[in-house]
Amino acid sequence: MKVEWVPLGDVLELQRRDVDLQPERSYQEIGVRSFGKGLFVKPPVYGADLGDKRVFEIRAGDFVVSNVFAWEGAVGIATRDHDGLIGSHRFMTWTPRRTVNVEYLRHYFGSEAGVASLAKASPGSAGRNRTLSIRNFERVVVPLPECDVQDRVASHLSKLSQIGRQIP
Repeated sequence: MKVEWVPLGDVLELQRRDVDLQPERSYQEIGVRSFGKGLFVKPPVYGADLGDKRVFEIRAGDFVVSNVFAWEGAVGIATRDHDGLIGSHRFMTWTPRRTVNVEYLRHYFGSEAGVASLAKASPGSAGRNRTLSIRNFERVVVPLPECDVQDRVASHLSKLSQIGRQIP
């Protein structure tokens, strides 16, 4: 099996979809769990309560990274349930530049090696001081086998994680 080591900037492209907040409208924000555990949805909040906070639209299929907690593997994939929700400027959203299985990438960044690569790219000493920049993220090198292998690996790991959640 051939595995190519590729900088993320070669396979993912940053997407920033500005949202013009309306004070009377209700919005739902996403958050990202650490260690590749995915996204969660926060309670609704009015635009007036968000004030001048800069937010971006999330779309299904986005690969989402928390730049504050990337060092803990805080990455996830937006599903249809997240489509149209918002994320703060602290969440970077990426889409494929070329054929790549983003679920494979999510599993990789949930692994020990993936978390270590994000930690290395997040300079600082602790917590919010360990911020991942766009440039650092794009320089992270990941192992990419052929697309069919990425698909098989992602499918297998997803099934295993579902089984793991069912065990008491």
